[in-house]
Amino acid sequence: MFNNLETLYRPCTIRKLMLRNRIVMPPMSTNFGTEDGYVTQRQIDYYRERAKHVGMVIVEASYVEPRGKALKYQLSIASDEYVVGLRELADAIKLQGARAAIQLNHAGRAARPELMGCPPVAPSMIPMPEAPWGHAGTGVLPRALSKDEIKNIVQQFAEAAERAKRAGFEGIEIHAAHHYLLAQFLAPHSNRRVDEYGGNLENRARFLIEILHAIKDSVGDDFPVWVRINGKEYGIEPGISLEESKKLAALLEREGCDAIHVSAFVWGRRIVVPPMNESRGSMADLAAQIKSVVNIPVIAVGRIDPETGERILREGKADMVAMGRTLIADPDAPIKPKDERVPCIACMHCIERVARRNLPLECTVNPWVGREAELGKLLGRVDQPKKVVVIGGGVAGMQASLVAARRGHKVILYEKKRLGGLLHLAAMPPHKRALKDLISYYEAAIKKEKNIELRLEEATPQAVINLNPDLVIIATGSSSYIPEIKGLEKLPHFTSDDVLLSKAEIGRNVVVVGRGLIGFEVALYLSAQGRNVKIIEISPKVLGDASDVEYMVLTSLALERGIDWFTSARIKEVTEHHVTIINGHGKEHKLSADTVILATGRIANDKLYYELRGKIFRVYNVGDSLSPRKIINAIHEASILATSI
Repeated sequence: MFNNLETLYRPCTIRKLMLRNRIVMPPMSTNFGTEDGYVTQRQIDYYRERAKHVGMVIVEASYVEPRGKALKYQLSIASDEYVVGLRELADAIKLQGARAAIQLNHAGRAARPELMGCPPVAPSMIPMPEAPWGHAGTGVLPRALSKDEIKNIVQQFAEAAERAKRAGFEGIEIHAAHHYLLAQFLAPHSNRRVDEYGGNLENRARFLIEILHAIKDSVGDDFPVWVRINGKEYGIEPGISLEESKKLAALLEREGCDAIHVSAFVWGRRIVVPPMNESRGSMADLAAQIKSVVNIPVIAVGRIDPETGERILREGKADMVAMGRTLIADPDAPIKPKDERVPCIACMHCIERVARRNLPLECTVNPWVGREAELGKLLGRVDQPKKVVVIGGGVAGMQASLVAARRGHKVILYEKKRLGGLLHLAAMPPHKRALKDLISYYEAAIKKEKNIELRLEEATPQAVINLNPDLVIIATGSSSYIPEIKGLEKLPHFTSDDVLLSKAEIGRNVVVVGRGLIGFEVALYLSAQGRNVKIIEISPKVLGDASDVEYMVLTSLALERGIDWFTSARIKEVTEHHVTIINGHGKEHKLSADTVILATGRIANDKLYYELRGKIFRVYNVGDSLSPRKIINAIHEASILATSI
C-alpha cells in the first residue's frame, strides 16, 4: 500500500477479532431495505462493493423492536424472520475480506409515530427539541418507559445480538450516540427520571450497562461488543459534556466494553455530520480525549479520507478511523492515490435524502450508488467504439467524457478556457473549498485518459461537422441572467460571476439581488471579506432551491456574520447611494449601497446545440446547457447519457 499511509493499513484487533487494516465503514442508513425491515439484494450489492478494502464494515442501525424504528426503510433485527437476509449480507461482506459487524439501535423519542402507529417512548415525557434537518419526531410528546419496559428492551437488545451472531456477524455495536434512546437516557436534558435510571451519570448509564451485560451474556464474553457514544452534545443545556463522556467511556471499559466509537451530536441550526465548510477529521479531538482515559480501541469519525485518517492515527488520537461518505463517493478510495480518488465534497445530499426525505441513498459525485449490480453492464467496454465529440469542459462535459472514454469510445473534448467550468466559481466561497478537490480529480483523470483528446479552443459548428462524429454532447453550461431594474445604471453593478472571477470593484455596502442558493453564497463570500451585505430575495423564503441541510448550514453562517435578508421583496428603484425595496407587506426600505450584485438566476448556453441540430444525426444536451441546476444533475445526466452510447 502507499508508503505514506502505512499506519492506516496496519492490522489491529477488537477483543480477539483481527482486522486487516484500521479503516472502518461506519453505520450509515441507506433506505435500501424494505418497508418491513428486510435486507434487499440492492443493499447486499452496496455493502459488498464497499467491503473490498476496509478492515470492518458496521452495517447500518437496525432496530431491535418496532417501537424503535426511525426510518421508513430501516433494517430490522427484531425477530428471527430477518436472520436469513442478514446472513446473506454478512456473508457478502466477509467474502471481500472485511469483518462484518452490525449496529443495534432503538430510536426512542426520535422514532416516527407514523411508522409505529403509537407514540414514541423515552426516559421522560419530554418532547424532542428542534433537531437537525427538521426531524419528524420533533414536538411529539413521548411516553416515559416503565422499569418493566426498560427490562424488556434490555432483553430485546440481547435477543437481537444473538440473532446477529447467528447471522454470521463478528461484532456488535450498541448505538448510544446521537439523539436515540440510549443517548436520551445519558443526556440530562432528556432524562429527568428520579429512579435508579436517572440523576447522576452512573444512574443515567445504567440502562446502557445493563444492555452491554445482557448482550455479553447472550453472545459470549469473547464476542466483540462495543458502544458508539457522543463525545459531546452541542447546542443544548444540560447536554452530554466531554467530561461526562470521558467518565462514561472509563465506566464502559470497566464493565466489559471492547471499544468506543466516538461521534457527537448538535442540536439546532447545525448538524452532526460535518458539511464542506468544516475541516476533515473535525471530531478527532473528541476521540483523542476519550482515548486518553481508556485502554480499549477508540474509533474516530467525521469526514475522514485516507490522508486524514493516517494523520489521526499517527497523532495517537484514535486506534481506527471510520470512513463513511468517503466510501460512498468512491468504494475504492482506500487503494487509490489521492488524485485518482473521486472525492466526497460533503454536500450533504446523501444525508438530506435519507434522514430528511426518507428516500434511498444517493451521492452527488457517484451516480452508481445503489446500482452496484449493474456496474459491469453500465461501464463495460463497448464492442464498436464511436467517435464522440463533447463540447464544454465543465462538470457535465468532463463526466460524460470520462465515462464514454472508459467504455472504449474515442472522445474529443472541447473547452475554450480551462477544465472545470463553473466549478471554479462554485469553489470560491470559503465554505465550498471542497469543490476544488473535485476539480483536481477531473483534471487529473481527463489528462490520464488515453481515449480523450483535449482541445483547449472554442468549438465552432463547422469545426465539429468537419470531424464527422458519431454523436455530439453539448455541455456548454450557463450564463448569468440580467433583469431590468429601474435606475440600476446609477450604481456599480456586477453579476455573481463577476464577483467570483474578481472582475468587480466592490464597495463596502453591498446589496445582493439574490435568487436562491447562488445569491446567498455570494453574500457569504463578500461578508467574509468584511463587507456589509444585505440580500434581496423575491421569493417568500431565502434558499428556496437549497436542501434543508444547506439551508441550515448557510443561514447559520449568515446569522453569525450579521447578514440581513428581505424575502418576498422587489426593488422599486436604485439611486446613487441607495436601493429602495418593497417587502412582502408593502413596506418600503431604503438600503444604503455603493454596489449591487445580481445573482438573479442563470440561462442555458444552448446556442450551439440548436446550431448543430439537423446537421449532425445525434446531438445531445446535458447539464446547465439543458437547464441550469445543480452539480448532481450534471454528473448524473452525463453518466446516464454516456452509458447509453
